[in-house]
Amino acid sequence: MTETIAGIRASAVRVCDVRGWARRFPWITLGAATAAGFLATTALRRSRQPKRRDEEDPALLERILIDEQIANRLRELAAEDKAPKKRDSAVQDTLGILLKTFGPAVQSAITSALAAKAAAAEAAQQVEDAPPAEDEPEKAR
Repeated sequence: MTETIAGIRASAVRVCDVRGWARRFPWITLGAATAAGFLATTALRRSRQPKRRDEEDPALLERILIDEQIANRLRELAAEDKAPKKRDSAVQDTLGILLKTFGPAVQSAITSALAAKAAAAEAAQQVEDAPPAEDEPEKAR
């Protein structure tokens, strides 16, 4: 009895081994996965589709029209409240484009120039603070 149960368990594991099936029959596995995905999507899409309420509720069309009228009136009021926008001149447009284009390069150049100047000042300070070398004759004598 134990051998029978062990045999059934081994057969079930071998049959349910998806990776093994994919290794032995890759195209069949791909087709089966595609078909299963299509069926699952179709089943879920049908269950999520809203039911047609316009046949059940005759006042629905009237409510939609009223909502559209309200939305149109709100758009009209918003358009009246907006002040006319001032158009930038061509020079301002060109300068804005140039600043957006070359701004990062200019910032990088300024940053690297300041860093080089600071490094040069630090190097000069280290030279001044360095003790005299033993090979140089002392100037104090």
